Amino acid sequence: MKKGGAVFYISIAVTILIVLWGLLLPTGFENAANAALGFISNNFGWFYVLTMFSFVAFSIYMAFSK
Repeated sequence: MKKGGAVFYISIAVTILIVLWGLLLPTGFENAANAALGFISNNFGWFYVLTMFSFVAFSIYMAFSK
């Protein structure tokens, strides 16, 4: 079995960079996150709500299924 790979290491690097950004520059991160949420809400409101509902419903289904 292959351990790791480019996708894994790139994902870890991006995650660490985002966490560091939030820790070191919380105001900038807050502004960027609010801008992104505003953009998504204004342009994809109904689709965003539908997607989040589907994710929650699927999660509940997986939690209670065998």
